Amino acid sequence: MRAKKSQKIVDAFFQWCETQAELALDGSPIAKALNYARNQETGLRRFLTDGRLPLGTTLVSGQGMARLGTRHPILRQHSHEATS
Repeated sequence: MRAKKSQKIVDAFFQWCETQAELALDGSPIAKALNYARNQETGLRRFLTDGRLPLGTTLVSGQGMARLGTRHPILRQHSHEATS
C-alpha cells in the first residue's frame, strides 16, 4: 500500500534532486543538501518496501529529544529563557 501511494512521489523527488543538482552552485547549502539526498537515496527509499519503518520522523525525533532532556546546551538556554 505504501509503495503504491508513494512510489511516484519519491521517484519525482529524486528526479528533481538530479535536475536541481546540475543547476546548484558547487559548495552551496542547497548543493550539499541535494548531494546528501542523492547519496542517501537507497536508505531513503527503504520505507517503500519495509513496513516496519515509520512514515514520519516524529517517533524518532521525539525519542531523541527525550534522551537529550535539558542537558543539551541549546535546550538548557531556551529552558532558562522561558523561566526568566
